[in-house]
Amino acid sequence: MTIQIDNISKSFGGARVLDSFSCVIPEGGVSCIMGPSGCGKSSLLNIIAGIAKPDSGAIGGLEGRRLAYAFQEPRLLPWKSVADNVDFVLDRSLNADERAERVRRSLELVEMSASADMMPSQLSGGMAQRVSLARALAADADILLLDEPFSAIDATLKWAIILRLKTLWAARGTTVVMVTHDEAEAAALDANMIRIESPALRPAGR
Repeated sequence: MTIQIDNISKSFGGARVLDSFSCVIPEGGVSCIMGPSGCGKSSLLNIIAGIAKPDSGAIGGLEGRRLAYAFQEPRLLPWKSVADNVDFVLDRSLNADERAERVRRSLELVEMSASADMMPSQLSGGMAQRVSLARALAADADILLLDEPFSAIDATLKWAIILRLKTLWAARGTTVVMVTHDEAEAAALDANMIRIESPALRPAGR
């Protein structure tokens, strides 16, 4: 089922960040939302997630589908360890062994297994970002929303993780919607590119 973005508009404090924006996000595979700073990329992701409401327009194709979100800022719970932060999003109907295995696999994907017992205050920015990504991966959602998920990660490690996740997502048929400023990331993921213009840059009358 495709995700249909239909004439979405959004303003903050009188400043228009999305202006009658429409697109179709295909089922499965990776779609990268790209555009200049302030054009509404993160706002669109928040609207898809249901965190923000559009001023007008609608989104279709989300009914009955599970979403997971890795924010640009990791938003880790400071009183929980790395492993417990990942476990926090898991369905409590899973037994303890199943949850532990899912946590282990998710941390392994982002090369954070050795840091499972560390606290967020002990992590670098790149490490925290990898834990945030692992937490979203662990949820095993139908739709995965990622906001600049690799921006703080060391370049060599970033490309290793990207290639690993590309294989995983293809095998699972996950629909991934990712905000990025890096066209090389989008190309490495064979992504469908969705470009948003800044409303301030649009020709008059458009």
